[in-house]
Amino acid sequence: MNIKNIIKRIIYILILMIILIIVKDNEVKAASANISCNANSDVNKPITISVSGIGAQWNLTLSVDRKSHSDRK
Repeated sequence: MNIKNIIKRIIYILILMIILIIVKDNEVKAASANISCNANSDVNKPITISVSGIGAQWNLTLSVDRKSHSDRK
């Protein structure tokens, strides 16, 4: 084999790899979170904050006023 044939094969393989990378389906399953509460509140009055989320991690922990709250089922 001469050098020109080797270079043509390398270029062909590189082009094929680039096409495969572009065509490949990259599905990402990321986590999401939603936090909601009232826009206004009074000092020293209780408020309700709703937190919901979806993720791939187990044992998620929510900390409020330095107290840990965990929903482990």
